[in-house]
Amino acid sequence: MTLYELTEQGKALYRLLQEDEIDEQTYADTLQSIGIEDKLEDYVKVIRQLEADALAVKTEKDRLADKQKSIENNVVRLKERVLQYLDTTPTRSAKAGIFEVKQSESKSVDVFDLLLVPTEYLDYGEPKPKKAEIAKAIKGGTDVPGCTIKTKFNLKIK
Repeated sequence: MTLYELTEQGKALYRLLQEDEIDEQTYADTLQSIGIEDKLEDYVKVIRQLEADALAVKTEKDRLADKQKSIENNVVRLKERVLQYLDTTPTRSAKAGIFEVKQSESKSVDVFDLLLVPTEYLDYGEPKPKKAEIAKAIKGGTDVPGCTIKTKFNLKIK
C-alpha cells in the first residue's frame, strides 16, 4: 500500500475519532495495524539517504570548483610569464616547438567611477555603462568622466 493510500485511510480514521465513533485506543491500534509507522519509517530512511547524497554531491562540487579555480589560476600565471618573455622580443612572437605564441593587444573601456559617467552613457534598464558608446566617444576625442581606455595584452597560441 502506498503512503498516499495510507494517508487517505488515516484521514478517514481521524474523522471517525473526531466524530466520537471510535476511541483513541482503537484509533492508535488501527493505525499500527495498517502499517503506517513502518511506511513512514521507510520514507524517512529514504529522505535521510537522499539528504546524505545531496551533501556528498555538494561537497564534491565544491572540491571540484576549488580545483577548477586552482587550474585556471595556473593558466593565468603561466600566460603572464609567456607574455613577459614576448615583451622582450622585438616581434612579440616566438616559435615554441609545434606552437607559435604571439602577443596581441586589445583595448577596452575601464569605468573606474560609475558616479562620474554622464547620463547619456548609462543604460537605465540596468545601472551599467554603455561601453561601446563610451569607447567611440573617447576614441573620437571626447573626454568621458569616470572612464578611460585601457590596453590589455593577450596571448595567442596557434
